[in-house]
Amino acid sequence: MFKSLFGGNKEEKQLKQKLQQIEVHLENKEFEKVISEGEDLLNKVSDKQKKTLVQMLALANFHSKEYEKALPYFSQSIELDKDNPDSHFNICTCFILNKQPEQGLESLEDAITTYQEKGKKENMPIPYMIFYTICALIDCEEYNRAFDQLNRLATVYKEISITDTQFL
Repeated sequence: MFKSLFGGNKEEKQLKQKLQQIEVHLENKEFEKVISEGEDLLNKVSDKQKKTLVQMLALANFHSKEYEKALPYFSQSIELDKDNPDSHFNICTCFILNKQPEQGLESLEDAITTYQEKGKKENMPIPYMIFYTICALIDCEEYNRAFDQLNRLATVYKEISITDTQFL
């Protein structure tokens, strides 16, 4: 009770400041700093803070093209936030770019299912998920799989009653 009245203890404040600094590093694309400082804090933060930190570590490794290192963090992110379709989608693209397209496409299906069941308006919409999956597949020269997803995306847009020519 007294912690909440007087702002918590000094150690909690320092952890919060370090997390904020790591977030600034991520925004500034200083991925090496995010990884080194974030990994040092991983076992010191609360469960709520851990969810955010794990997501930042996953993204930092992903943007550093260290897909193999990002995968465990993305998996942990899903464990900590199963109802977030974005977590499932992030691991989808990571698998694909790590030359594991089968697992990536399975994760895409998980992301779509999670979105349909528990998605919120701030989550990435399904057509965007499919589009970015296509981009990842093309980057890995998985053209047939990309074409299959393109056909799937075309089906989505055909079902829309008003389709802007810009999208076509």
